[in-house]
Amino acid sequence: MLDEIKKILYVEDDQDIAEVCIMTLEDIGNFEVKHCSSGYDAVDVLDSFSPQLVLLDVMMPSMDGITTLEKIREKEGGKYIPVIFMTAKAQVHEQEKYIKLGAIGVIVKPFDPMIICDTIKDLWEKFNG
Repeated sequence: MLDEIKKILYVEDDQDIAEVCIMTLEDIGNFEVKHCSSGYDAVDVLDSFSPQLVLLDVMMPSMDGITTLEKIREKEGGKYIPVIFMTAKAQVHEQEKYIKLGAIGVIVKPFDPMIICDTIKDLWEKFNG
């Protein structure tokens, strides 16, 4: 099993959602979080930050989460990084699509700040178990 999860690259264009999530991930989950407000920024910082996991919004302007995942996978350092999508578009067929694209899980928005860290840790453990 891999190490305990500590470093998360979080990609979210909505600043209000990002602030709540970052505070939760850092203060409750004790994660080291690098926030990017676009897929372009995430791809740019991926190698220098070296996250253990990417928490990725699906609906973003310019480059959506699916395209961002594709660009991450093209990078040598991003081929095998686990990704969790965060989305309000969470019907069963949509979640199945995200899993088929390579996500290890989907967190539905609006998310519960009190359980998101446990959800991430559970998905991490299942992925690495």
